[in-house]
Amino acid sequence: MIAEGTSATPAKVKKKVCSCGRFVLVSHARVLILDDDAACRRLCADHLEADGYDVETRRLAGEAASPAGFDVLVLGLPHEARPADLLRSIDPEVAVVVLSPSDSVEQAIAAMHAGARDYLVKPVHADRLRLAVLRALETRRLVRENERLAGALRLYEHAQRMRRCLEPEALCRMGLDSLVSVSGASAGILLLGDEHTETRLAAASKGMPPAEVERLVKTVQLVLAQQEPGAKPNAGIVAAELEEGHRMLLVPLAGQAGQLGAAGSPAGEARWGAAAGSPAGEARWGAAAGSPAGEARWGAAAGSPASEARWGAMAALVLSDGHGELAREVAADVAFLARQLGDAAQIARRFRSAQELLERDELTDLYNARALTSLVGRHLARGVSIGAWPSLLFLDVDRFKEINDRHGHLVGSRVLVELGRVLRRGVRDLDAVARFGGDEFVVLLAETETDAALTAAERLRRAVEAHRFLAREALEIQITITVGIATGAEGTTPEALLRAADQAMYRGKAASRNVVVQATETARSPSRDR
Repeated sequence: MIAEGTSATPAKVKKKVCSCGRFVLVSHARVLILDDDAACRRLCADHLEADGYDVETRRLAGEAASPAGFDVLVLGLPHEARPADLLRSIDPEVAVVVLSPSDSVEQAIAAMHAGARDYLVKPVHADRLRLAVLRALETRRLVRENERLAGALRLYEHAQRMRRCLEPEALCRMGLDSLVSVSGASAGILLLGDEHTETRLAAASKGMPPAEVERLVKTVQLVLAQQEPGAKPNAGIVAAELEEGHRMLLVPLAGQAGQLGAAGSPAGEARWGAAAGSPAGEARWGAAAGSPAGEARWGAAAGSPASEARWGAMAALVLSDGHGELAREVAADVAFLARQLGDAAQIARRFRSAQELLERDELTDLYNARALTSLVGRHLARGVSIGAWPSLLFLDVDRFKEINDRHGHLVGSRVLVELGRVLRRGVRDLDAVARFGGDEFVVLLAETETDAALTAAERLRRAVEAHRFLAREALEIQITITVGIATGAEGTTPEALLRAADQAMYRGKAASRNVVVQATETARSPSRDR
């Protein structure tokens, strides 16, 4: 017997056989009995306490039906009571067994529709009560297990979608949506990058204005800069205080390697978002939003060699409730997604590296003709939407055969490599330089009209003419180039633009060489005699 308004916890869990012949193995489940009938409360409590439950009894009158912290509610209905009215405010997580003085089928149906797990008519037999409570707990367990499995399936689907995505920009958006959804965050930002990509930034479309995005990016950079060298990002989720009671969760995106850093680099050499050894306050995690393209690389100080770049990624999730804490299950789900996103980012990075190998000229490491055609097509398509067209510079080395004849083909190849570097230094980071074939090069000038293209072409021509190639080898080779220019327009195809620039270049070859020639609609390609 237990006293009113108190709880009883047995010394140990019991295992016994009910009269129904079923084994009942119970844990310390908490049961609340709400009933105005004191005798019914005492009788039900005795039966359930004998089975090892932690039981508490209360009068129903004046009690709010909100049994927080209990697993099962045994609810005694008063005469003429409406089950829906009493059950409406009860947490769905609590399993409810209704005890009713009425054997009305309509009332039983109404109670079950309102969320009750079972409906018993008073006076209740002990085994019926035990079985009802046991079934309510089992149903509750199955519902939770089903929810857990459904959640695991959703996580698996998130992970599969990310692993199938090989485009960094799309992966950035997809990963952000998944992390925000699973964590219950109000908004977030996700930073992804490696030594091959320029700054990437994605923001959740959940009421986050640009000013807040910029502030969060700076906060992430500061937190990353303060991380100790060799810190293992999969060690946990870091919470950073923000203004107005908000908190930010920094979620490291480590893959199976478990370490943010260059592939194969020792753990102690990697530093989150900063070149190794740089002062914490000077670390940059990519360029700030709006900075010129190419000024900073993710995880590497601006201007550092590509081989020294540190690859890494970090997600920042903003919780609007100000608690800044995740439940254990939610934190585990977020950590799982972070690992999957880290792996997906590694796969995307490797895919991009492999793709770049296919798009690179083996000799000069510039774009090849195949990649150039694709780039020109994308810039022409962009010109349709923004009204700013690209221009092409088609360059050919004048009398290159004489260099090969005089110095040999190996020297000629080294001259082409050095020429590629001169051209690359002479254009912007958003422009592209390609080796079209042999001693022919093409420069793609993004969003550049004809007048500006003429200026850029003349600057390159003079730079090449003034440069002394292979000076370190004391060869001091001097070369000149002839440049043809063509500017895109609506309806222009990549092939047509390349052909126009090529024809302009050959007009210069036929005239005097070492000149810049603009394409005309009536230009015709002369003989390829050099």
